[in-house]
Amino acid sequence: MTRYLITKDPGAAARTAKNENAAPGLPSQPRQDPKGRTPMVSQQLLHRASQRTGFQIDLVAGAVEVIAWRHRDGHSVAEITRYLYTQLGPDCAAASRSFVEWVIDSVRAGEG
Repeated sequence: MTRYLITKDPGAAARTAKNENAAPGLPSQPRQDPKGRTPMVSQQLLHRASQRTGFQIDLVAGAVEVIAWRHRDGHSVAEITRYLYTQLGPDCAAASRSFVEWVIDSVRAGEG
């Protein structure tokens, strides 16, 4: 079904609909995930993790946040590594035990 807009500027309705779904605040401010939790990692940590793994920041951000969330929830390094290994595969640098330990140490040191 096609809706016809009766306005002089049809783009205004599209912009309004787009802005209704946007998260409040600036893009650089932390946003909440679907469960209402605020990310626990900083942009600096994501940048360093990107350099360490060779992946783009957008790609490594998910793995770093999973590591931070699971560590906060009480999972061990071995459990987090095993989870990432099954999700990302054995060849992924973000699924290595050394990377998981590095992220956890960075978060504990307050760098995350």
